[in-house]
Amino acid sequence: MSKSYAFARPTRLHGAIRSALLASALATSGVLSQVALAEKPDPALYDQDTEQVLVYLQPEIKPDDLAKRYGLKRARTLVSEINAHVFATDSVEAARKILPALRADKTVKAAFNNRRTVMVPFLAPNDPYYYPDASQGHLGQWHLENEYGWPDINAEDAWAQGVTGEGVVIGIVDSGVQPDHEDLSVNPDLSFDFVEYDADSTPCYDRNEDPSDPLSPPVCSSAYHGTAVAGVAAAIGDNGVGVAGVATRAQVAGLRVPIAFSFNPEDPDTVESADSFVDAIHYGAQSIFNVQQKRISIKNHSYGSVEKYVATEALNYALRETAAAGMVHVLAAGNERQDRNTKGGRSSNLDGIAVAALAYDSRYADYSNYGASIFVTAPSKKSAIHHIGITTTDIYGSLGANDGVAGLRSDYDDSFGGTSAAAPQVAGALALVKELRPDMDTRLAKHLLVNSSLPVDIEDNSREGGWTVNAAGCGFNPNYGFGLLQADKLVKLAREGLTISPPTQWNGNSSLGGNVVSPAPPIYGPSEPSNPADGEPIPDAGQPLTRTIKVDDCPAWGCPPLVGGREPLNTLEEVGVTLDIEHSRRGDIEVVLISPSNTASRLARSYTKLPDEMKFENPFAEGIGRIRHTFWSNAFWGEWPEGEWTLQIHDKVTGETGVVNSYNLHLHMGSVTAPAGFPVCENHRRLRAQRPSLPEEGFKP
Repeated sequence: MSKSYAFARPTRLHGAIRSALLASALATSGVLSQVALAEKPDPALYDQDTEQVLVYLQPEIKPDDLAKRYGLKRARTLVSEINAHVFATDSVEAARKILPALRADKTVKAAFNNRRTVMVPFLAPNDPYYYPDASQGHLGQWHLENEYGWPDINAEDAWAQGVTGEGVVIGIVDSGVQPDHEDLSVNPDLSFDFVEYDADSTPCYDRNEDPSDPLSPPVCSSAYHGTAVAGVAAAIGDNGVGVAGVATRAQVAGLRVPIAFSFNPEDPDTVESADSFVDAIHYGAQSIFNVQQKRISIKNHSYGSVEKYVATEALNYALRETAAAGMVHVLAAGNERQDRNTKGGRSSNLDGIAVAALAYDSRYADYSNYGASIFVTAPSKKSAIHHIGITTTDIYGSLGANDGVAGLRSDYDDSFGGTSAAAPQVAGALALVKELRPDMDTRLAKHLLVNSSLPVDIEDNSREGGWTVNAAGCGFNPNYGFGLLQADKLVKLAREGLTISPPTQWNGNSSLGGNVVSPAPPIYGPSEPSNPADGEPIPDAGQPLTRTIKVDDCPAWGCPPLVGGREPLNTLEEVGVTLDIEHSRRGDIEVVLISPSNTASRLARSYTKLPDEMKFENPFAEGIGRIRHTFWSNAFWGEWPEGEWTLQIHDKVTGETGVVNSYNLHLHMGSVTAPAGFPVCENHRRLRAQRPSLPEEGFKP
């Protein structure tokens, strides 16, 4: 049972906690305890259709009536969404055949195959336990505030504005959270275990033993992960013990999901169907909860798929539904040092906020994923073998990352890292905003982050990243998104009453060869005409296949009226491209989108040095060499959408060839409406002075 605490709200952390943050370098360094990287999954187990379907029914439709009509057997109803049900068919083939009929049924809102999936935690890349030099010392919670000249999120100046996250509940979708940890305020009513389907989200304890015993033998390794994430986001501050989270008075809800800490290709128990994760995404957002009860406002997801281009339609649908209801999802970008974030289903979703990792030396962490859909960055460990980690809460006793030799009490650890440690800092900072602005949803959170984050590593010229300044004056870097989280500026901006216009969307597409892409959500705009019958060949290692899509004058296709000439309500937010490509080696493909203002964004990078690996990359998701995916980019934020967009599809390696069947352009728009005269991306002024514009010839991959 979680402990309850009553505190007066501080305006600034008192001396004891400041000492814990800045003057704890006398303790000995911690032990690095890392989770094993997932092994290459077996096609026989991973990401395949099952004999089950996940169906969202219209309100008041009885699931048993649907089951009777289609000859289905109801397996269960989601705990969090009373209109969503899992039904069983007789076979995988039967489940595939029935989906079109279900989707055409007017009593059905949405239907998906309940596919098998594997999720792994986004820690730093795995290495065995590592014992650093004891003379190095414990460096405190340097990510919150430090005097070493390292990057931090300026937490103290945020707290000084009188916010602590009080009244906000952060859902920790992870391996479970230690419910009785002395430094966590866990809400038992909003916690749930989606592995064993009960209200006890205790992390991976053997239920055959005494569940109240914190030393009960674990049934899975590295169960500390969720407790560590919870501490980074919302460990209780100023209570004289342990550590402080970013939101020092927020509560956490432990939402335990089946994360595969070390994937065993021969063990089907490490492969789970999607409904557990869908259930956890919905949980705490729906009307089944008493209206007087606290609801989960923000969820942190420090895990993700082990493969690219994974079919995650059901998870994306759940993210979209809950984001529309006001829930904010924060997503760890991942730790493979690839653009897996852009190509991965969940962390590239525009209904979430993808977070990369920044090391103490103000450069991206060695493992941090990059890509056009990265939104912001936060401090974390530089690498798995580096001793400067994030200090946070740990499972009691020897079950956690700290087994008692780290120079800290065993219920705390200073070796936490990866984008797993970066994401909950953003979740905690947004909890501070939610206390001030109960109306905050994902779009408002994004506008606040765009206009408060700090560009870092301005001289970055890496092939994966590099800063560009778009026509709106907003800087973007695929390594860092819009920059380093600054909690103080985020809170200050929220206090200024920033508001945004309603969302506007536009869609233009081309179907090459009649292979129509699955329709996007309903959006405005004309369609491009169809082209050749068998798909458009992509030149092999030559000039790119280039196509243009013209966005006509805004009023002609129904967006809001212009305000102040070319300062409309519908400047760009996210921009997406849906592609249907068939290629025998998907790693050859590189995709670039160029806006009418000549801003270029690489949506997918080729991997010319890894042709063999890329050839066999997840061949069982959509068939060998198939890309059917929507790529999202934040690089055009604030620009004017009208004009000619250019899509370039490159095949960077000779030998294997492919064709483009179709492409879709999606423009999501909206802008700041108050305060009047708000200077968009004023926080990027220094960046603009040093990197004022893009080269005239545009992006060069």
